[in-house]
Amino acid sequence: MVSGPLQAGVAAALTQFVYKNNGNITDFDQYVDVETEPRMFFARMEWELEGFQVPENEIIHALKADINGKYQLTLDLRIMDRPLKMAIMVTKQLPCFYGMLAKILSHEWNVEPTLVVSNRMDMEVDAKRFDLPFHHLPITPETREAQGEKALVLFEQNDIDVVVLAKYMQIIPPNVLSRWSGRMINIHHSMLPAFVGAKPYHQAREYGVKFIGATAHYVTEELDEGPIIMQNVKPITHRQTADELVNMGKSIETETLLRAVELHLQHRIVISGRRSIIFD
Repeated sequence: MVSGPLQAGVAAALTQFVYKNNGNITDFDQYVDVETEPRMFFARMEWELEGFQVPENEIIHALKADINGKYQLTLDLRIMDRPLKMAIMVTKQLPCFYGMLAKILSHEWNVEPTLVVSNRMDMEVDAKRFDLPFHHLPITPETREAQGEKALVLFEQNDIDVVVLAKYMQIIPPNVLSRWSGRMINIHHSMLPAFVGAKPYHQAREYGVKFIGATAHYVTEELDEGPIIMQNVKPITHRQTADELVNMGKSIETETLLRAVELHLQHRIVISGRRSIIFD
């Protein structure tokens, strides 16, 4: 994945690097943001490493040397067949949690579920059901920062690559966010900033909302305002009860979170300021 100011020949330089090192490109996609100054270039390129003349651990260095002095690109390389290690943070709602495990255990995702973190003990039984290490970090306003430090230690000790908030109903403290920018994904209903707090679907029904939905995004210090990865909506009518809306909401949130995590695992997202560029 690359990004940087648009310059003539930049796409050709990338593909030529692969070609001259005996690589075979299997996917290439690019996007130019014509409304910025300078115009910004984004690209995602996949190639096969079998027979590639540059060792895996030297590719970034070789590519930088190849384009050094001509193109000012940010490079983000990932070896796709290496599974990422995932930490799941959850409070008590299970649909997103079980949806993710289904994807992992059925080998649809190339990821290792490495640990489960929760502010409640309820989740210990569900984590151990799948032989996942469980860590209970109870949160109060006074302990939030300290528990955040404990979470950071857990992530570092387990070489975690991505953290997913599968309906984790706590604010992540700044000491964690500063270290996990672009690697922590959250899900919530998409009616924000309306209907904050408890029972949002009950509030939506009371106000006669015609659509409900979900938003998956990267977590930033601006609460629920990080770069959006995926959104989904479904129409509703006055005939549906509040409980029916809650159940619909759980399904939409699960579907949306799973797709957002999948895009991240497949290395298809570039963060550009407040938004994300998706190569889907």
